[in-house]
Amino acid sequence: MKSYESKIGKVSLVLMEEIDVFSKDVINQLTVIKEEWVRFENSFTSLKGRKLMGLAYGEPGNGIYRLCSTILPSDPIGEVTHEVKKVPGGYYLRHRITGTLPQLYDNIGTAFQLVFDNHIEIIDWERPTIEYYKSKVVIDCLVPVKL
Repeated sequence: MKSYESKIGKVSLVLMEEIDVFSKDVINQLTVIKEEWVRFENSFTSLKGRKLMGLAYGEPGNGIYRLCSTILPSDPIGEVTHEVKKVPGGYYLRHRITGTLPQLYDNIGTAFQLVFDNHIEIIDWERPTIEYYKSKVVIDCLVPVKL
């Protein structure tokens, strides 16, 4: 599949490896997610070097949203209170969006919807969609696909 530009970013096919992460599951409701992100981030001594992700399982408002952080070599595994889970690997359509806050966050839903609308026939609903917070100005919205 060829990469292409959308009205808010670039869509590309990517292959992700499965990775272990610290996680916390919450209800997939925006108000809950916003509150829990603050708590989750504050539970770490530092966010330096961490990659943060949000995985959505099921329908918004009814499903599960999994807050995730990569595990750093310096993390004291036995002392951390978060569960260790896996982010599923495989092929994803990555819709990379860039911008400044808060507009960048406001574009997450649109980024996913554009991919859903254009690629419904190949979406793998068995795996979660992923918000991958690459930096303060870049978010990768990842939709799992079957090829």
